[in-house]
Amino acid sequence: MRFIGSKERLLPQIGDLFQRKNVYAGSTVADLFCGTGSVSCYLKEQGYRVLANDNLYFCTVMTRAMLMISEEPQFEELKELGFIKPTTSARLFNSPYDHVLNYLNNLSPVEGFIYRHYSPEGTRNDDTIRSYFTGRNAAKVDVIRGQIEKWFCADRITHDEYCLLLADLLRAVAAVSNTAGTYGFYLKKLEPRAMKELELKRSRIVPGNTDHSVFNKDANKLVAEIAPDIAYLDPPYNWRQYAAYYHILETVACNDTPRLQGKSGLRPWQTQRSLYSDRKAASRVLAEITSTIRAESLILSYNADGLVSHDEIMSILQAVGEPEFRTVILPRYTSSSGGSDNHHVEERLYYVDLRK
Repeated sequence: MRFIGSKERLLPQIGDLFQRKNVYAGSTVADLFCGTGSVSCYLKEQGYRVLANDNLYFCTVMTRAMLMISEEPQFEELKELGFIKPTTSARLFNSPYDHVLNYLNNLSPVEGFIYRHYSPEGTRNDDTIRSYFTGRNAAKVDVIRGQIEKWFCADRITHDEYCLLLADLLRAVAAVSNTAGTYGFYLKKLEPRAMKELELKRSRIVPGNTDHSVFNKDANKLVAEIAPDIAYLDPPYNWRQYAAYYHILETVACNDTPRLQGKSGLRPWQTQRSLYSDRKAASRVLAEITSTIRAESLILSYNADGLVSHDEIMSILQAVGEPEFRTVILPRYTSSSGGSDNHHVEERLYYVDLRK
C-alpha cells in the first residue's frame, strides 16, 4: 500500500526510542494518526496494547485487521453455508481463509458504482472518461465488495473477519490502480500494473495479543477521552488532504454511493479536512492536542519539510515538558521527489516526558 508519510522505514528508530525511554511491553500506546497501520502493527508485535485512531474509515479498517486478528481466521459461519469445501478449483488451498479468498476472486464481475464512475468503459458516455481502473477490475471491485457486505449484514462473518477481507480488497485495489500512488487524479494511459487482474491475497497474520481498540475520530477530540501510557503522534505535515488523495479507497471501504465532484470524481471529503494540512492552523491544532493529552509521555514524528517549523514545534512542546529530538535521514521516495535533486528526507522524532 503506497501511502503518503508512511512510517514503515522509521520503525527501527521508533522502537529504539521506546527502549531507551523504558516503555515496557504491556504499556498502552495511542497511535493517534494511524494511517494504514504500520506503526500500530509494529507496536502489537512488540507486546504493547494499542489504541489506534484515524479520521479516515479505510485506515481504521486496515489497522483493525492487523490488530484484532492474531490467529488464522476460521470463517465458521461460511463453513456451515458450504462456501468452504474442497472443489476442483480450490483443492490446492488448505485453510478456510484461502478458500474464502479463492471464492471471492472467482466471482463474476458486476458493473456497479466503481465500474460506472471510475473505469473508461463505465464513463465512456460521460463528459469525463475516468481511467482509475480497467472496466474488468472495477467490476470485480464491485462484486467482491458487495459479497463481503452481504456476508457481514447476514452475520456470516465476524466484524474482524469483515475488516480482514476489506483490507485484502483495499490492498488489491491499490495494486491495480492506474494512478501515480494517490487518487487525486488518474493516469491518462493505462499502466502495465493497472492491466493486471485484480486479485485478493491473504494478509500476514500479525502475532500478539488482541486487547486493542480502534477509533475513527478527530484525534484532537479523542485525546480527551483516553488515558494511554504514551501517545504517538504522526499528524499530516504538508498541504495534501488525505481524504481527497485517497477518496476511492474511502468509498470502497464505506460501500456508499456518494455524489461525485469534478473531473477526478472526488467524493465529498470536506468534513474530513485536516487542519494539520492548513498552514494557518497547523501550529494551533498541534498545540491543542499536546496540551490536552492525558499520558505519561508523548512522541511526535514530523517531517523537517512540514508546515510547522522545528522552532515552532520546540516552543509548543516546551509548554508541556522538556522536549528532546532526534533527526533521522531517510531515502526519499522517488514518486514524491517531484524531480528534486535532494534524494533524502529528514524526519524528526520528538520526545516529551509529561510527568515533569
